[in-house]
Amino acid sequence: LLRSDAAAAAAAATSTPATAIIEERRVSGAPLPAALYADLLSALDTAKWPPLTHRRRVQSERYLVVKAERMVSSASAGGAGAPGGGAVDPYARLKQACAAAMAWADPGFMYDHLAITRNFIGSPHMDTEDKSHQYAVALGDYGEGGELVVEAEDGRTRWVVDTRGKMGRVDGRFVHWVRGYEFGGG
Repeated sequence: LLRSDAAAAAAAATSTPATAIIEERRVSGAPLPAALYADLLSALDTAKWPPLTHRRRVQSERYLVVKAERMVSSASAGGAGAPGGGAVDPYARLKQACAAAMAWADPGFMYDHLAITRNFIGSPHMDTEDKSHQYAVALGDYGEGGELVVEAEDGRTRWVVDTRGKMGRVDGRFVHWVRGYEFGGG
């Protein structure tokens, strides 16, 4: 969904020699439809975050990893729990909003977990457990910055992906990070 003829060039990661010239190529994800954006933001704003972040070594206010299977929300279960007496999934609304966004972005894309963050800044890393590409979207009101950056195989090209209200597709098996940003509106 990236708007670039060469988006596939963000392939394998290598270290960049200190003397290499880095070329930045800016691309943009596909803008989310307003209804999907609003639903995602509302689900994120009303989510009950666990008391401790799921990834303590990551720089973010909150970091949550949840299984992506669909579960029954309390509203559809009549507020009494899931059918069969099971517990209500506290992240059902968030999962449903993400599923709707993914159905719009790539209906055939298979995924089993969602990483959901709040005020996230990522240092350069590779996602070693990924089997394929991943999708990313940034929501909310924040100032300048916050782009997703993916280093290309040549180590001299960096793809700077605008995911602000947009769905971007990148390969997290290659070096990537989220740039710093200004808090609050900008």
